[in-house]
Parts: sequence; C-alpha cells; structure tokens
Amino acid sequence: MADDLVRRAVETQCAGCLDEAAEQYRAALTQVPDHAAAHHFLGILLYQQGKTDDALSHIERSIAAQPGRADWHNDYGNLLAALGHREAAVSAFFTAVELDPQLAIAWNNLGAMLMQQTLVAEAEQCFANAVYLDSGFEDALNNLGQAQTQLGRPLDAARSFCSAFVARPSPEKSPQALGTAYYVLGRIEEAAQIYSSWLQDDPGHPVATHMLAACTGKDVPERASDAYLETVFDQAAGQFDSKMTGTLSYHIPQLIGEVVDDIAGPTGAMSILDAGCGTGLCGQYLARHARHLLGVDLSGKSLALAEEKKRYQQLVKQEIVEFLTHTDTSFDLAVSADTYNYFGSLRPLLRALSSRLLPGGWLIATTESRDEVKTGYAITPSGRYCHSRDYLQTCYREAGFDMVEIRPVQIRVELEAPVSGVLLVARKRAAP
Repeated sequence: MADDLVRRAVETQCAGCLDEAAEQYRAALTQVPDHAAAHHFLGILLYQQGKTDDALSHIERSIAAQPGRADWHNDYGNLLAALGHREAAVSAFFTAVELDPQLAIAWNNLGAMLMQQTLVAEAEQCFANAVYLDSGFEDALNNLGQAQTQLGRPLDAARSFCSAFVARPSPEKSPQALGTAYYVLGRIEEAAQIYSSWLQDDPGHPVATHMLAACTGKDVPERASDAYLETVFDQAAGQFDSKMTGTLSYHIPQLIGEVVDDIAGPTGAMSILDAGCGTGLCGQYLARHARHLLGVDLSGKSLALAEEKKRYQQLVKQEIVEFLTHTDTSFDLAVSADTYNYFGSLRPLLRALSSRLLPGGWLIATTESRDEVKTGYAITPSGRYCHSRDYLQTCYREAGFDMVEIRPVQIRVELEAPVSGVLLVARKRAAP
C-alpha cells in the first residue's frame, strides 16, 4: 500500500501538484515510517518548495536506509551544492560514481564542483568520463569545453563545444552554425546534409548553395558568388579584426607591408589598389607608400569599418573584376590579401588586374595552398578554394606577369593548426 502511494506521489509531483504529492508521501510514511523512497522524493519536493532544512533531513534518512543507491547520492550532492556545502557535495558525488561508475550525470556534477574549486584538470577528467559514457551529453560536452579552454587547449575545446551544439539539432539552431560545427568536427557528410535541408527550406540561399558545393564537390562554381561573399563578410565584419589578429594569429598584412617597403619608391608616390580590402587591415601598411589608396570590396559592413581607419582616399563597394573592367584608374601596385581563396578560376581576375596595372606595376597576393591540390584548383569543405603552384604560375604568365617570388607562408592558425599558403610577388611585363 505504501509503495502504491509513493508511485502515485511521484506521478503527482511530476505533474507539478506539489502539495498533493507531499500529502501522499506523508501518508506513505505514516504507514511505513522508514520508507526510503518516500523520504527521498519528499526531500526533493520540499527543496522545490524552498524548505531546505526539511529537504536535507528526509534525503539523508533515505540514504541511511538505502546507502547503495548511486542516483540518490547524486541527488544528495545536488542539494548540498545548491545549499553551498561544496565539500559535502563533492563527497556525495564521489560516492555516487564509486557506487555506479556508469552514472554519467554524477561524473558531470562532480566535475562541476571540482571546477568551482579550481581543480580544472581533475574536472576535465570527470567531464570526459561523462562524455565517454554518454557521447550526446550536451551539458557535459559544454563543461568539458570550458575546462579545456582554461587548460589552454582551444582546439579540443572547439570540438567539445561543437559536439555539444550538434548533440540536439533543433529548428531554433542556425543551419549555418550547425554546418560549421560539423565541419569543425570533420563530419563533412553531415554538414552537407544540413546545407541540403537548408536549401529545401530556403531555395537558392547563397551560403547554403556555396557550402553544399564545398562539402560535396558537386556543382562547384568557378568563384564564390557575390551574394555569398557579401552575406558571409557582412556577418563577420564586427568581430573580423579581433578574430583575425587575435584568435587566428593573422599576420599577412604585416608581411605584405614588408614586401611593399622593399619594392616601393619614394614614400607616398604610388597609386595602390587594395583588391578585397575588407575591413582595411592592410591599409596601415600601404598608406605610407600611397599618393592614392583605393580599396574595393563587396561587404558594405566591412567597408564601413575600413572607412573608420582613415587610411583610404577611396573605398568602392563592388565585385573586383567588375570594378577593374569599368574603372579608368591605373595603378602602380595591386595587393590582394587572401582574396584568391574565393576564386576558383583565377584567369578573369588576373587579366582584369593586369589591365589596370601600369607596365612594370607590382601585384602582391597571398592565398591558401594544399599539398593534395596537384593541378588546377579545388574547393575545400571550408568553402575556400586552393590552387596548385603550376596553375598559379600559368595564370600569371598568361595575364602578362613575371613571377618574382613564390614564398611559402602561414596564412593563419585555425583550430590550433597552421593554415599553409603562399605569398606571390609578380610584376607586369612592359609592352614589347
């Protein structure tokens, strides 16, 4: 009879009828004063009602009656933690995992308490145990990421956070963020599925279209669309500078600046084009050599930030090849920092650049490179293009450039790994 009362009380409690459930638990205890389950769940209910002292008393009686229940020790630990009794909570969680090493929630709770005591390495192991037992345990994955961040392991942390994010996909989660998370985890087929579903809901979306091609290698465009570039870089503009120069250790603007210092004539004498200028990170290294510095980019939000730097005499919101085709301005120097990454076929861009460079004019560019791209060009699951060295040299030669230098460089650090690339320094051939 008492067991039936407790079962009904649990159902009533779960339905949110706390007063009624409390009466049922007490009725069971009237019949069996030491009924462990009645004490335990009444204690949880009393905590829900803010009656913490009575709650603690009942849960302690339940554990005294049935000390082998790991889940009850976990509940006890939660109550102690909520009351600020940290040491006792740690002890309760330790007991829980000793009784049942497969209890993932207790490992996670133990880790959380150890984090509060700045025992981060020990906490990480607890979170890792929880994730090992339940690979989709979202809270444990997020906690693991926090511990790994504090331990100075951003790549591991990124993977943990991404695993947490994809653990429970839902309509409220951005498909763009989900696709990126799967990419970080190396789960490219699942990323492709996200982009495919996204296109079913929003046909023609530029990001979904581009990234589906990047992940599948099918219907790959010769270059990223204007709509894709504008969307992505408008989204990124606000945090672009801090992320690139901080998190991603991006030093390409300084490197380009050193090359310009070597080749430039008198200070302030050159007409310079910053092709794909973005937020203007290269501007400070180019302005000292420019009588006129012009930046062109598709991202209006990026250009607004470049304008604030006060380095450019002119900023133009336009696709680069289109701009070069219609402008009558000639340049002594064109710089293109990582813009090639968004062009598969480089021939149209290089021909356009050549058309507006004066004879003997310089072209300095950087782009990513991958050893597996042996010929031509290929798109990668990141959405960026890579080109073989032979392809680069052929396109430059056909466009009327003499290659002066091809130097291996580190473009940035992404997910704690260096991204390889090349610095290209070329000069337009003089007319015969």
